[in-house]
Amino acid sequence: MFSEITHLDNSSRATSYKDIKSDFSVYFYGCSFTHGFNLSDSMTFPCILQSQIDTVSFLNYGLGGYGLTNIYWQIKEQIDSKNKPDLAIINYASFHDQRNVSSRKRSK
Repeated sequence: MFSEITHLDNSSRATSYKDIKSDFSVYFYGCSFTHGFNLSDSMTFPCILQSQIDTVSFLNYGLGGYGLTNIYWQIKEQIDSKNKPDLAIINYASFHDQRNVSSRKRSK
């Protein structure tokens, strides 16, 4: 099966193939679940929301292997560079806890 995966210049994953004009932005952060590992762009939940709501700009900043520590630094870097969302949604899963510390299980 072929998956169409598009990453944009701002490091986000494509949520639309048309130019969205909006004064309100929602950024999604998380791991491969948010990114949509092995899914085509149109099958990710930020893209599905974008296809339903064209008055808001949705951006998908999910990355495989990320935990809360990675997401914190990702958001901080965006805020420092004046690229901050109006709303940030963080997709959390309990297995992220192991990614936040140098756990024995993860370091093997």
